Amino acid sequence: MGDDDHHDRGDHAAVRFEPLPTKLRPPHTPPAAVFRAALVESLMHAREPLAIVEAPAGYGKSTLLAQWAAAAESQCAWLQLDTTENDPLGLLRYLTAALGPVAPIDPGLLDLLELRSPPVEERILPGLASAIADARPFLLVLDDGHHVDSATCWRYIAVLLEEIPSGAHIAIGTRHTPPLPIARLRAAGRVTVLRADDLRMAGVEARSLLQALGCDVGGDEVGDLVEATEGWPIGLTLAGLAGRGADRCDIAPTAKAVRRVHGDQHDIAAYLTSEVLHRQADHVQDFMIRTAILDRMSAPLCRAVTLRDDAQDLVERLVRGNLFVLGLDDRDEWYRYHHLFGELLRAELERREPDDVAELHRRAAEWFRAHGDGDRAVRHGLAAGEGEAFVDLAAQTCDAHTLRGQAELARQLFACLPDDLIKDSPTLQLTAAMLAVSVSDDRVT
Repeated sequence: MGDDDHHDRGDHAAVRFEPLPTKLRPPHTPPAAVFRAALVESLMHAREPLAIVEAPAGYGKSTLLAQWAAAAESQCAWLQLDTTENDPLGLLRYLTAALGPVAPIDPGLLDLLELRSPPVEERILPGLASAIADARPFLLVLDDGHHVDSATCWRYIAVLLEEIPSGAHIAIGTRHTPPLPIARLRAAGRVTVLRADDLRMAGVEARSLLQALGCDVGGDEVGDLVEATEGWPIGLTLAGLAGRGADRCDIAPTAKAVRRVHGDQHDIAAYLTSEVLHRQADHVQDFMIRTAILDRMSAPLCRAVTLRDDAQDLVERLVRGNLFVLGLDDRDEWYRYHHLFGELLRAELERREPDDVAELHRRAAEWFRAHGDGDRAVRHGLAAGEGEAFVDLAAQTCDAHTLRGQAELARQLFACLPDDLIKDSPTLQLTAAMLAVSVSDDRVT
């Protein structure tokens, strides 16, 4: 046997690659799915070749992309990504399989991909790029992009994106921003991004979803549910399912649904726990549940509360990972958790570390006191069980609100104070007298 024959036989893989059909087609659309007409329309008419749909779990990313694929006039290809695509060769094999129906793939690339040492940079990647460049307009969806963290894999995708022809699109569904040159692509007008704010449901869409789930709801109830879930589609769905069974009770289904929309409600808690919390490393979970006592958080505040020197890195990790953290300013300084997720985290804190709750609130109170936020300092001080230590600050803060013409803010803070604390404090009684002039409240008369 000659050397060439030996090389050929030894260089070929023993088993030829066979793609899983389920990875090359969109997932089944849920029966109660609402057609996101406005979003689909905007994606179909986007001039940018790359579309990124980036949002936390449960925002309907896959459903939206499947609806786009079904409505698109051009040919569509789909690749459901998972952790196996962190292997660059595996990704190229599946990309070749997905693009086969929509681009003129050279059959020889399939043979090259079977080699033990395939010429990726020399022939395979250029061959795929050339096929994409010569294709008619198409839509390629790469769903669940958050499963891929290989820099090499994303470099391959970036190379192919550079060759996409006019009228064609690559769409990526992901829970966090993919490691692509987003700033450069945005500056060149080559990327459009939809985020959680774009995917929230309200009004007609929210009502349609609830009705599809069997909940006959009016405008006020829809508004209540949208407010409680912050428009989170899966939250609306779970609330609707919770309310659907209430017709056997003495209360209206929608009233039950609204009452049960909490982060520690069984279905919502189970979803958030399995899809979000338990997917994080232990130290990240610990950081999240401890900072959930805060209604707003910054890295310095989180460092003071958790005593972690890596608080800045962890906050940035939560933001990058789209872990239900919402920005509160334009400086990327202050954030908060989604209301339902925050409730889940606080319930987890009470379950895991009940003895630490008061100390966490005490640290938060001292930080806010030192940084001039009397309202939050007093509220956390009360939660820590140290109300007496914050009597003077509570009076000063209420008085300052009143003098600035913000009597309602003063009343809200005063309403948090226990009756016994007010009864035993002449300072707070004087504050009550001042408030009585400005607001109507039984406790300040």
